[in-house]
Formats: sequence, C-alpha cells, structure tokens
Amino acid sequence: MAVPRRFVCKTCNRSFLKPRGLAFHEARTHLYPRPEPPHSTFHYHADLNAQPCNEDREYLPNYIQPPGRELPGIDNWFPFDSRPSFQFAELIFKKVQMSAGNIDELLEIWAAHNTLSGSNNTVFKDAKDLYSTLDSIPYGDAPWSSFTVHYTGELPPDAPSWKRAEYTVYCRDARTIAHNILDNPGFDGKFDYIPFEEYTGPGKRQYSNLISGRWAHRKATHIAQDPATHGAMFVPVLLGADKTTVSVATGNNEFHPVYMSLGNLHNSVRQAHRDAILPIAFLSIPKAAREQDDTDEFRLFKKQLYHASLAHIMSLLKAAMTTPEVVRCPDTHFRCAIYELGPFLADYPEQVLLAGVVSNWCPICDALPEDLGTCGEPRCQEHMHFLLERFDPGVIWTTWGLDVNVIAFTSHFPRADIHELITPDLLHQLIKGTFKDHLVTWVEHYLHAVHPTSLAEKIMDDIDRRCAVYLPAITGHVPDEMVKCFAALLDFCYLARRSAHNDDTLAAMQKSLDRNFGSPNGVCTSITESKHIRAVKEPWRRSSRNNPLGQMLVTNQRLDKLAAMRPVLEGSGMLKGSVLANAMLDMGLLNPQDLNEEHIRNNDSVDGDNVDVHDVDGPAVMSYVELGKKPAYSQSLQSLANELNKPDLEFLIRRFVFEQLQDAAIPHDSGDINVDDLPSVDDRVRVYRSASATFFAPSELAGDRGMHREFDTVLISLDPEQDGMKGMVIGRVLRFLSVRYKRTRPDPVTGMWVVKPEMTARGRSLGIIHIDSIVRAVHLIGVYGDT
Repeated sequence: MAVPRRFVCKTCNRSFLKPRGLAFHEARTHLYPRPEPPHSTFHYHADLNAQPCNEDREYLPNYIQPPGRELPGIDNWFPFDSRPSFQFAELIFKKVQMSAGNIDELLEIWAAHNTLSGSNNTVFKDAKDLYSTLDSIPYGDAPWSSFTVHYTGELPPDAPSWKRAEYTVYCRDARTIAHNILDNPGFDGKFDYIPFEEYTGPGKRQYSNLISGRWAHRKATHIAQDPATHGAMFVPVLLGADKTTVSVATGNNEFHPVYMSLGNLHNSVRQAHRDAILPIAFLSIPKAAREQDDTDEFRLFKKQLYHASLAHIMSLLKAAMTTPEVVRCPDTHFRCAIYELGPFLADYPEQVLLAGVVSNWCPICDALPEDLGTCGEPRCQEHMHFLLERFDPGVIWTTWGLDVNVIAFTSHFPRADIHELITPDLLHQLIKGTFKDHLVTWVEHYLHAVHPTSLAEKIMDDIDRRCAVYLPAITGHVPDEMVKCFAALLDFCYLARRSAHNDDTLAAMQKSLDRNFGSPNGVCTSITESKHIRAVKEPWRRSSRNNPLGQMLVTNQRLDKLAAMRPVLEGSGMLKGSVLANAMLDMGLLNPQDLNEEHIRNNDSVDGDNVDVHDVDGPAVMSYVELGKKPAYSQSLQSLANELNKPDLEFLIRRFVFEQLQDAAIPHDSGDINVDDLPSVDDRVRVYRSASATFFAPSELAGDRGMHREFDTVLISLDPEQDGMKGMVIGRVLRFLSVRYKRTRPDPVTGMWVVKPEMTARGRSLGIIHIDSIVRAVHLIGVYGDT
C-alpha cells in the first residue's frame, strides 16, 4: 500500500496530506506569529520566603502538597436548599438589588403560579427567609461593631457641643478581614507569596505588582533582622479612605469609608470588581456650630479623632506585626504571616490629613509650596521628633509645613511611617489635577485672554462638541505649543498607567521614578472610588434612608458572604454548566449525550456586565483575534453583496481564498490569475457580527499582563517588520469585510496619525483579509480645525 505523501511545515514540523492544508496552516499560524512573552528572571527574598507550615507553626518542606480545602459535598448547598436558590439569591440581592417589598411580591407571584399548577416549591418563602439564609452563609463572615470616641480635654460650662458629643465609629475586625482575603480560593494564582525582583534582561528590572517593588523587599529585609521571622510570609496591609456623598439633593448624606486589601494580591485583582478590597470602617464625621466650624481647635480635634480611630481599627493586627501568626492561603497551604502597614490610597486632601502637613505642602517631602517642581528632603517621623526637640511649633508650621499636634496613626505600629506610605495618585494628581484642573483650565483662561467673551464661549462650546478626545478637540483653537504640551502629558499618562514598568519605561518618563510600590495603577484611588459604588452608594439607595448606615453595613456583610461562597462552590465543581441543564439532568429529563454548547457553558458570576471592553487573562502576546463560536446567520453571497453594495464581493472572496491556499514555495499574484482559475466557493456564507480581539495594552488598566479585549474599528498589519503605525492601516469592520484607509504620517502637533478613506472609481476600497492580520481595535475621531 502506498504511503500518503506528507507536506511538512518547516517552522513547527506539523505535517499535512495536501499542499493546500500546509499553505493554509502557514498563513493562519506563521504569517503573523504570536510573540512569546518576555522571559523574566526572578530573585526571591531569601529569609521571608513563605515556607509552608502546619497549623502548629511547624515548617514543612516545599515539596509537600497543600492539604486541600474542605469543600461542601456535591449536594451540600448549605444554607441554601439547592443551586437554583443560591443563584436566585445572587441575582436578586447582588445584581438586581431588589427591595424587600419587591422580593415579597415576586415570591408571592411564584407561589401563586405553583398553587395553580399543583406544586408548592419556591426557592424562598419571602424576603425575610432570603435574608436569614444570607446571614447563615458560613464563608466570609466579618461582623460589624462600633466604638465611641469623645473629647478628653477640659470641659468648661460653656463648652461647644462638639466637645460634649460622642462620635461613633463602625468597623470590622481587621484581622478577620485579612484572614478572609488570605483564605479566598478565588485568589489562587493571583497572589504573590514572597517579595521578589523581576529582571527582563541584564540590568533591566521590571516593577508590576506591589510585592515586586522596592518597598516590599526593603521592609522584608528589615523584618528579617529578627531570626524568628525567617520562613514567614510578608503581608502588606493596604488601606484607602475617601469621603463620599451619596445624595446632594436630599441633604448632607456624607460618609467616610475606609477600605482594606492585601498587597500580595495582583494589581489586576484589586482593579477588577472582585472582593480584593473590602470596607473595613465608616469613620465619624464631626459637625460643629457655624461659629465653631472654622476654629483651629475644632480642626485639630477632627484630625486627632481621625488618627485615633484608624489606630484603634488596625490595633488587632499589631501583635502579628512582630510575631507571625498561622494563616491559610489561597493555595490552601498554611503559612506564618507577618503583617506590615502598607501604602495608603488617598487623594490630596486625605493625604494632608494623614501626613499632618499644612495644606499646599507636599506630604512626602519638605519642598516649599511655591517650589513643588523640585524634590525636597523626604519626610519621616524621626525628623518630626528632631524638630520638636529644637523648634517652636509655630516655626515648624511655617518652615516645614508640619502640624506637630497631629500624631499619625502609624506611630502606634512597628516600622510604619505615614510619609513613606503615601502613594502617587494617577486619578487625582495626574489625570484630574494636572490634566483637568490645570491644563484644561489653562486653555479656558487662554481663550478668554485672547478673544472677546462671546467668541471665547463659542470656541469652548465647539471644543465641548468635539470632545470625544481632548487633544484633537483643541487643535486650531490654541497655539501649537499648547497642543504639544497636552500631547506630552498624555504620553506620560499612558506610560504611568502601564501594568508593569521597567528601567526603559521609567527613562521614557524623563526621569526614573522610585517604584516603591510597583506599578502606580495598582495603588490608585480609582480603585477606592469605584468601590464607593458597591460599598456605599448602592447600599444607601437600598436603605430606607432613615438612619441608613446600619442598614448599609448589613447589606455589605451579606454581599461579602455571597461573594465568599461562590469561589468555594466553583472550587468543588458545583457551578459547572447551566443551572437549567443540571436540573434537567438530575430529574432525568435530559441525557448527557444530548448536552449542547448552551447546556455545558459555565455559569458566570453575576458581577460581569455586557460590555464591549473587558480585561482577560491569557498569554501575553501582542494580539490575537478569534471569531465567535457561532455565526449570527448565513446568507447568499449575492444577497450579502447587495446589502454591502459591492457587486464584486464573490470575486474578492475567491481571490482571498486563492491567496490563502496557494503553495507558499511558489507564490502567485492573485491579480494575474484568470477568474476561472480562482477557487470556487459556496454560494452561502456564514456571517459573524463580532469577533474578539485580544491584545497587549501595557498602558491600559487591563489584565495581569495588559491583555485587553474589545470590538470596534481595527488596526491591520500589512508589514510586521515596520515599527508601529508605519506597517499598519486602519479598517472598519463590515461583517468582517474591512474598509481600508490610506496611511500617512502622524500630525506634527498632536502626534496622532491622520487617516482618510482610500477611494476607487466604485467608491471606498474593499478587500478580504484574514483575521490574523488584525492587530487590535482602535477608535477614530474627526480631524478638527480649518483644514
């Protein structure tokens, strides 16, 4: 019997029976090869090396397998009756956020339907039954408690009301919160156990997650001076605080939440809407009579109340900051954790309050307010004590910008210094501060300075109309030098937002930043700002608005319990497939062999939203594109050609197929081939409405390695050897038939690439391309100005 001839790919040695298969494989796989992620070398801390141990704190060899986690049995949904009741609770309480009255009405309608059909089964009796079940969830429990604080100074008979009042602070046990985060199986694989230095090449250090920063390694080395800590796991405790108002229209509904996370978690986990950062306290907001509100004495009391409250809230972690305690980790290993107060996420007003500095002074260094463009000497608590021994408090206030009457809460904890823990804030300092408050205001002032008021307002209205992207919106309205200033800042912003930094990117930002806490996007206040919605604003809306805080705390506790139960169920395989298909299998109404794709899909968490852009995990490659699993519909080529007004569509598709299937060793120009010699294609084609383009976007708030997914206008690679836009064109997706645009040079003022439609005698140029040639999605904005 003759042996079939084999055609072998020279790149990967894969063999094919026909040259057509080989050609298609080479075009599909190797024409635009997916680059491998950069190889990194890791240097881990030698002493705080997170050695596994048992519950009695006896260290174990690294090769010991983790003990595993006690999971509920396959039919044990306690405290829920079944999977449907669990998913009903998630949907109604977490996603829909239905009120108790509406829950009662829904369940009553359900019960009425069951009565008519002869059944008496419902997932819950009423809202009270649902809430009781949520409260009984055995995972993620961290009850709220409270303590009171009051003024302890002398109280004269005419003392103002704020001196006589008691201030209630609501909080949770910080140690319990830490244990809940550490014991969450959903964080397995998203958790760094040992401080490390990452190098992508000789002398090229990369900074990404907090544990990769200089601060973590430096603190671990300091802790390791005590031999009793060797083998422990370094656990930085991140805090964040920011006042927020839930409603201006209905009065002064202001809250001051405090959030807590752990620095071992990857930045992407904190950025995502996962329970990696939890509300730990609601601080009291003192009020005084109008005549007392602006006095130095009342302002000082508010600062002292703030720091005393934070010190008490974190006090239960203090013992384990010097003596490690045994905890269970996401990988189920037990380890000895030693805690450290880590970076504090705060905007500038909160930073002033934290650092005890005078407003308009820097909380990190002693640069003068009028000279903040330079770096002064770093602030530290030792320097404060030195100044107190030698100078009058008034001199310290005016010369160094420090309020010596404020004792920072960090002074109550080992090794902690608040000046060291304040982080750069991309949201408020770079984006809102520099861009919005400074540069945008600068443009408005310029326009009013050079134009009459009416014309300046007209130009501002035109900028607002254009303002999908601010940079091209101001082009033509202000001098080119101002536009270039904006372009330079935007370049800096995109670099600063990278998920990882190395020495090259730091140099590109014009000066090397001291990457204490890894990439700044992992310690940005945008994380706590977004948390306000889930922890403050939505619970407030669900409350009766009458003394709402207590109701808000209960809502938060129930949400945390639900969120903690889901990864446990997922880890035991109890949420695989759709809830309906599993119920039908259990009842014998569906055979396993009849399962289709819709039946076996995983049931996603209710946290996800139907958005076109989302972050994904996956290989750190430049880009890859995949069509949807199912076509939207099929139609005839003639019908599609008419719909697109492209009568030569069939010819274009046949030519495209020829180019994909031709023998790579004997290339032919499809333009020289007779139409009759082109491959024939089926009359009907399958049409996909969308494809997923996953690409590496290091300057965006994307997944672990910057992988981002989006559907829109696309960049198409024509010559992968060319750098950047030089080897690309832009296409608009029409049923995945792209409109190609002509390339040109970037605009010398904005630095943005200017493109225009490529036209033929029949209209816009149309071509068939392979999805492998698509690099990523892009957005286009009109060219403004007089040109």
